[in-house]
Amino acid sequence: PTTVTGTVSGLRPGLHGFHIHALGDTTNGCMST
Repeated sequence: PTTVTGTVSGLRPGLHGFHIHALGDTTNGCMST
């Protein structure tokens, strides 16, 4: 399994999204994943 721990600050109030590219290949944007 993958575990990510951390803090994100400085965002405006409201909903936000977060995702991880497991293989790190972003040569063609999100289509590479």
